[in-house]
Amino acid sequence: MEALDKQLGYTRSFHFSMTLQRKFSYAGMLATQLSNRFVIFLITQMVLRELVEYNRERIGQLLGKDVEARLAGMLEKRLARTEDQLDGLKLQYPDYADTLQRRLLERTSLRLEDSDHSSLLEQSIINADVFKAVQKGLHTRFSALEVRPALDLGLEPEKLVAKVPFFDGLGAEKIAAIAALLKPFLELPGERIMVKGEAGDAMYFISPGAVIVDVQPEPVRLGSGDFFGEIALLTDQLRNATVTALGYCQVLALYTKDFRKLLNANADLRERITRVAQERLGGDTPPSA
Repeated sequence: MEALDKQLGYTRSFHFSMTLQRKFSYAGMLATQLSNRFVIFLITQMVLRELVEYNRERIGQLLGKDVEARLAGMLEKRLARTEDQLDGLKLQYPDYADTLQRRLLERTSLRLEDSDHSSLLEQSIINADVFKAVQKGLHTRFSALEVRPALDLGLEPEKLVAKVPFFDGLGAEKIAAIAALLKPFLELPGERIMVKGEAGDAMYFISPGAVIVDVQPEPVRLGSGDFFGEIALLTDQLRNATVTALGYCQVLALYTKDFRKLLNANADLRERITRVAQERLGGDTPPSA
């Protein structure tokens, strides 16, 4: 169980890959790390479900109901934690999750098929030549499944900008100009993106993901296409709320100096942002950080 707890956490390699992406915009290692987590959680989920079932059917008979109950509690707790982590990844990368899950099922099916062929050979239902030919075909199919598909983090600024409704209607040239100023980040579940009381030096766009803004009287949830932090940029005030990622969350950071340069060069965009900021300051919409 201790090994599982380590799997659920983030290794030094994972944190290093995050540093590479954030400081140097290199996402290759981070994509590999996230892909590895996908595979680990999918396999762990499968094993834990089998253990839960085995514990329910056999352990009570062998070691007693008390042992069965204790093991059930431990296994179900680990399973819930694993599935919680897996659900977060699935929400962020649903197509990739479907691809990996389908490949995992295909690999399991091939192993069962391999076992069936061996049984047929032992029973002399098929001869060695047929078995060899069938095994060759299985090996080819196994090899194809060994190549794991690449995970696209979707951190390319232009693609992210184009998906943000806030920039709806802007031409390709302006999208490219904005994208050149934005810095993409992948935030982890529970990670604080901004902290109340800190100086504001950037505004953020969510694309995609979800965050929770800790404001009174009740916290506000923001999702894909929303933005936050713009008021601190316009007024130079300190952050008035802490913003935390609810799951794996991609954000685009637009820093103060680049933000002001962008507004000075784009009157329409300046008017749009100023209008939204005034609405929020006037209390017409939920408070922003």
